[in-house]
Amino acid sequence: MKLPIVFFILAFLILGFQNCSDIGEIGLKSGSNSESSTADNGTGYGGKIGGTFYHYIPDYKCENQYSAFSKIEYYPSSNSIYYQSQENQCLSIDQQLSNSKLDFGNLQNKVLGYEEKIFESGNKNISTIPQKIVEIWCVDQWENPSLEILSYYDLKNKKAESEFYFPNSVKQTETNPARITSVQSVKLTSNAFDLIIDKSNKGLKPGTFIGQLNRLSFSSRDQKLQCRLGGYLDARLWPAKVINYENYVQAEWDPSVRKFYLSEGLSGLAPLAVNRLERISAIDGTKEILVENVTEANGVAKFQFDSLRKNIFLKAQLTGDKAYQLYHKDLSNMTSPLRLLNSKLVDFAQSIDNFFNISPQSDKIYYLDGSQEIGSDIESWLKMVDLKTGNITQINQDIFAADEEVRYFEVSYKYNKVIYSVGFVTIDLWVSDLQGKGRHKWDLSEVLGSEYKLSFGIKMNSQWQFKNDKYLALVATNSPQISKFLFIVLDLESEKVIFSKKLSEHAILFTNNDLPVIEVYSGVRTSDQIPSILFYNIENNSLGSVLETMNYFKNSLNASYMNYAKNQLSNLQNLLCSYEENLLIRIPLSNKKTLVLANSTVNNYNIYLYDSSENSCQLINKLALSQESVTYLKKNSSISLSVQPQIASISEDEKNILLNINGRIYLIPSEQLPPIEVYTALNDTPTINELGFITNEKVFFRGSLIKNYWNQIFIWDIPKLRH
Repeated sequence: MKLPIVFFILAFLILGFQNCSDIGEIGLKSGSNSESSTADNGTGYGGKIGGTFYHYIPDYKCENQYSAFSKIEYYPSSNSIYYQSQENQCLSIDQQLSNSKLDFGNLQNKVLGYEEKIFESGNKNISTIPQKIVEIWCVDQWENPSLEILSYYDLKNKKAESEFYFPNSVKQTETNPARITSVQSVKLTSNAFDLIIDKSNKGLKPGTFIGQLNRLSFSSRDQKLQCRLGGYLDARLWPAKVINYENYVQAEWDPSVRKFYLSEGLSGLAPLAVNRLERISAIDGTKEILVENVTEANGVAKFQFDSLRKNIFLKAQLTGDKAYQLYHKDLSNMTSPLRLLNSKLVDFAQSIDNFFNISPQSDKIYYLDGSQEIGSDIESWLKMVDLKTGNITQINQDIFAADEEVRYFEVSYKYNKVIYSVGFVTIDLWVSDLQGKGRHKWDLSEVLGSEYKLSFGIKMNSQWQFKNDKYLALVATNSPQISKFLFIVLDLESEKVIFSKKLSEHAILFTNNDLPVIEVYSGVRTSDQIPSILFYNIENNSLGSVLETMNYFKNSLNASYMNYAKNQLSNLQNLLCSYEENLLIRIPLSNKKTLVLANSTVNNYNIYLYDSSENSCQLINKLALSQESVTYLKKNSSISLSVQPQIASISEDEKNILLNINGRIYLIPSEQLPPIEVYTALNDTPTINELGFITNEKVFFRGSLIKNYWNQIFIWDIPKLRH
């Protein structure tokens, strides 16, 4: 299949946002002016850099007023101090900052650099955002530069001004150069120079980019620069806008109302996490506060919805709390107060566990806490609270041996049973009804024998999986040697062991949401190992290879199972859309649709959309990939979907695909238009937690893309594309 020649002509791609608001053309090339002078190197101590420096983001607010996002108090002879604003307090969180992490100019002292941010010199007590801020700072080299460029942007008059600094205090100013943005690139152009910076082309230092300077009056025209961007070109505004400036601990996307729920705060900066809970519209950015900021407490650590998303349950430490408590909020009445569900905990060691289980009818919730005792050695016990009456029932037996506690639990509402593990080094299984009655130990001695034991690690190492409200899969070991492994499946209805098999290697378990199976990964002691994968098939009570399992379900009467199995079989058999190509990766987008990348020439890949229901391939695009990107995709192609990071998502109208390749986000149009690299992560170890479509015209992606371990949600409007 061949694409029309128009596919290859980028000039026909019209980007609808080239001239919108403040991220677009702000002047005409013919209207620019140039003047030379002796450089005024700005404020400082006797011409040397020092004092207070601010990082500004246009329209940023804290305490309901415009403010700098962060500032640095720079002390040349000692560590500097870094301050960052939070929503309810401006420039309040401070930490020491080694001067070795800062970048300085040599020809001017108006700015310094830290991470990806530009900091401008200013008075010590600036309380608002100046009218004119530095948007671009470039140097020809970081050590002893012979050229520096500062480009300002006037927020009120929408005009740019660029200053060129040379040795011997020579300075040249270009007023009103044209400024044009397109996807990830910005261009400044005048009668004297052209400067292009592309955010997909990273510089030598984290958070910097390579700029290409062409000085029209010089014979040696092209010069590479190292650049930082700020102002309307700040990483939090362009090319995709973040909706949370502070780090989120947990975020959930609710497509039914097109809103994000997130607990966020200054984790990593503040002594305490201080996480509040918010709901933010992905359409207009409207923010609702569900739980306010707290003082002298950790705030919201975790939240969980009921099945209808009408109620939200929180693990939170609010102002005055001595420990994490279990709270409830009615989402249908946003003005309703939080309701405490557990007995008030008075010692931090009593705090509720991260895992709690909400009944399908939202009338019960099971949780772990240590409210039954006070002291330095507190164990977790299993409780249930009736959400209608508020009554709390203790589920586990009353007396344990020393240091024993409930490690993990599952609830089968269908079969009216609770199963939980109890122990310290090794554990036993206990079963009761939903009210904790009829408690008894499940005797597994016949299958375990004297060689195998269940260890406390089954909670932490994914060696416990519950499926279909009935089947519990476990991995036992010959503790403490941990050199032999036994896979066991229990039937909670009959309380019998229905399957067991010895494994040759360490194993962890995952639940597959598309089939009635449990995935068994063996040989995964390090992150670099490629696991061998087996599937426990609930329908025929067998442990088989991926190929055997998919061959079984391809004939299923369940259409969803059948389509999923056919998709996986095409992956396993490396089915190609063209026999002249080499397969790179197949990425399932749904039970029917799969994205296929294959190449016929080095690093140039055809992109196909495969439909398993019709067994057909459609060539939708082409993409050039670096060797680093190819390696990333090959590594993820060997991992089952249950643990694979989300790589791609397709729009509802199937006209666009969003593709993540190691922090580079691409929009892949299916109508033979060129791919767009939407966003390039600034940090060295980017993570994407989730990506998807808000509407057919708007996308989101969330994770740490600017700073390691600092999670944010990004929203990008798809430009109007046409041939």
